[in-house]
Amino acid sequence: MGVLDRLAEEARESRQRREAADSARTRQETAARARLTPALDRVARYLERLVTHLREMDRAVEVEYRLDDIGTLAGLRQQSYRVTRDDEQDGGAVRLLFECAGPSPLEVKVHGHEQAESRGRKLRGAGLSCKSSPVSRRVMRLRVEPKVPVRVSFSPDLHRERVWLELRNLNGIGVQRYALAPERIDEELLDAVASLVLREPSAFAELTGSVVADTRREDLKRRLARDRRRRDAELAGGLRRLLFPVTEWFRGRFPGG
Repeated sequence: MGVLDRLAEEARESRQRREAADSARTRQETAARARLTPALDRVARYLERLVTHLREMDRAVEVEYRLDDIGTLAGLRQQSYRVTRDDEQDGGAVRLLFECAGPSPLEVKVHGHEQAESRGRKLRGAGLSCKSSPVSRRVMRLRVEPKVPVRVSFSPDLHRERVWLELRNLNGIGVQRYALAPERIDEELLDAVASLVLREPSAFAELTGSVVADTRREDLKRRLARDRRRRDAELAGGLRRLLFPVTEWFRGRFPGG
């Protein structure tokens, strides 16, 4: 077999392997979509109904956000509810979007330009609007606008055949993510998510397994306490070893002291 014939044979085999892999991947994705799409359809229908009711409610949902080391954005009200969904070819993700807005910005003084910039970057990364301005050579004023964007999204993961539930700025500033089997996305779970949106007591933690059982919590507390006592003992032992030469020197220098 000549060089060109050998290369042609290798190319044909490579092409066949790629086609087989593509075919297997297509079958897997098709099967995954068949499992995930009905769950996303349930989510979309539920959230559309939820938004309809929220828009018609006379009662405003009030909320406040504690900003670490800065203060509290208080007196905010939820508004501008809407539901979006991607095209199926883009995955078909479903999102509930709204914002929490209030009348008064939060203004605080922060010592140090770097501290102000660091806190500002963190807040801007969460979607908040904030600016810093100098008060003196060492003090900056940080102004945080009273508007917090919130997103509850359900996104398909075709590879893992799971739906990612992402809560952004709902339970405080930040993002929490949960991988859910499509069968778990039922009305009970969606009711729990709706209760979070309404700022009401919710079984969400129990349903998603993100709550620690009382017995496990006590075990963790005992383990942490035991580790803390061990570290304290090790530090005390290290300090004694460090001071031993000094103590011996004093004893030799001042006998009977």
